[in-house]
Amino acid sequence: MVSGASLFWMSFTLAISVGLPIGLMVTLHLRRGLNAMALLVGALTFVISQLVIRVPILDLLSATTPYQNIMAVPFVYLFFLSATAGIFEEIGRFVGFRYFLRDKLSWRDGVAFGIGHGGIEAFLLVGLTYVNNLVYSFLINAGTYMDTVGSEIPLEAAQMIRDQLVNLPASTFAAAGIERLFTIPLHIALSLLVLLSLVEGKPAYILWAILAHAGANLGAAGLASMGISIWFSEAFLGVVAIVAVWFIFASEPRFPEPDQF
Repeated sequence: MVSGASLFWMSFTLAISVGLPIGLMVTLHLRRGLNAMALLVGALTFVISQLVIRVPILDLLSATTPYQNIMAVPFVYLFFLSATAGIFEEIGRFVGFRYFLRDKLSWRDGVAFGIGHGGIEAFLLVGLTYVNNLVYSFLINAGTYMDTVGSEIPLEAAQMIRDQLVNLPASTFAAAGIERLFTIPLHIALSLLVLLSLVEGKPAYILWAILAHAGANLGAAGLASMGISIWFSEAFLGVVAIVAVWFIFASEPRFPEPDQF
């Protein structure tokens, strides 16, 4: 049986992954007005930069000897993954703003872009997974899991999924939601930083965004890979989120109002 605590935290993580971006969209719309185009371009930037370009490239590289040598050294591999994530996503943000949102350079546009970027990431990488987790958990508790899922996927894989859902601590399912709670503000802050590179004519801000993105990824992944409590990684991301929220609001006076373009 999947415990009630595990079901609760799965539901929490799903609610954060889907509900937080929606809540931020509604709040921005009510207070400042929501630029739907900036939201859409932000979401597409993640999909294209990561899922269409970066991930397939890494899949192709995985068959090469140099890449396999990198994978053999855990820290170097984490550094490589973190660096490439920062490079592809932040350059993607720049392209999105520069070529698709030329007249959308206000603070609210940057925030909408970041909500779209971080929101679609949360939904695709976490939300969909937790929909499956909840469905599988209800089937397990109803005693019909193996009859339904076991007939659709290899029996060994179905058993592995079942064992994980039944045996993992409930806190494991909470961590994914808390991580999304912390990373979405980071995506908004990084979007504003890249946008500032255009508003103030300072390309160096793109480099700072790449370094900040890579550093956040590397710090969280590095702590998680050390075999210590996952909450050290979450605490690190919590600090990153606090800095990100501070930057989001502190940067607002540096942007022009929407009607100044």
